[in-house]
Amino acid sequence: MMKAVAITIVLAIALPAVMATTHTTCYNYFMQKDGCVISANDARHRCPAPAKPQSAPMKAFALKSKSRMAKRTEETTLARRYDTSKPSFAVAGGNGICGYYDTNTQYGVCLWSGAEQNNPTLETAGWLNGLKTSNCGKKVYIQRKGDPSSVMSVPVLDGCGFNDVQPLPGCFDIAVTVSVSSSLNSEADES
Repeated sequence: MMKAVAITIVLAIALPAVMATTHTTCYNYFMQKDGCVISANDARHRCPAPAKPQSAPMKAFALKSKSRMAKRTEETTLARRYDTSKPSFAVAGGNGICGYYDTNTQYGVCLWSGAEQNNPTLETAGWLNGLKTSNCGKKVYIQRKGDPSSVMSVPVLDGCGFNDVQPLPGCFDIAVTVSVSSSLNSEADES
């Protein structure tokens, strides 16, 4: 009985360390730079939402009609998180890190896959790579620069090298599918 208790205690201590998540290079970069990461799964690491200005104090138990509750106000906006320093481009599609995708019909983005393109490891993943695919399918908000009315929520479909070997600018770079580019009305020289 004592052996079983001792083994249980050892497993209870050791198992979480073994199962701990290996974070990406970009996650670690923003933790070091900002002390938090936007949209982190772990609430302790998630950046707090910016305070929203209130036009008037909230009244206790003030109910609104269902039709009013269903509408979004014109004042609702998304906060800018990360801007890329490079112009975006359209990706070719095909077999990517997250599987097959058709750039002409699917909305999606390609995020930095890390500095090590030849022999990637879990530890060298930018936002993702062939071994670290946990960000595949997660949603990213994207908009045409200077046009807040063009906001789209699209999934991560692939990883791109961008010829970057450092988190700055790699963690900020993004490429889009042709269908996203078309929806954002990108100019010919932007695609």
